Amino acid sequence: MKIRSRVDIIASILQMANGGAKRSKMTMNNYHLLRHISLLCENDLLQYDKKENVLRTTPKGIEFLTAYNELVECCHKEEGSSLHNWGLSVKGMSRRVFG
Repeated sequence: MKIRSRVDIIASILQMANGGAKRSKMTMNNYHLLRHISLLCENDLLQYDKKENVLRTTPKGIEFLTAYNELVECCHKEEGSSLHNWGLSVKGMSRRVFG
């Protein structure tokens, strides 16, 4: 099971609410969901439309998602150039390098 950071969870909520979503359709523990929704609304990343009973990602939330996705993409590129992906291991590296 992958452990997700708070930022990952926030990005998931904003992504689910992008275009509008009812809270009942969001898949997450209800207590945690409500806590994060409150935080996002307080910081103008998410808004609640009482008339339609829908959560929507605000333009500021879209900016956050864009930056988050760029960061994730950049990190995945970095992982692609790691020692492990070059077929090297730190464990055996000293023997190979220092013989």
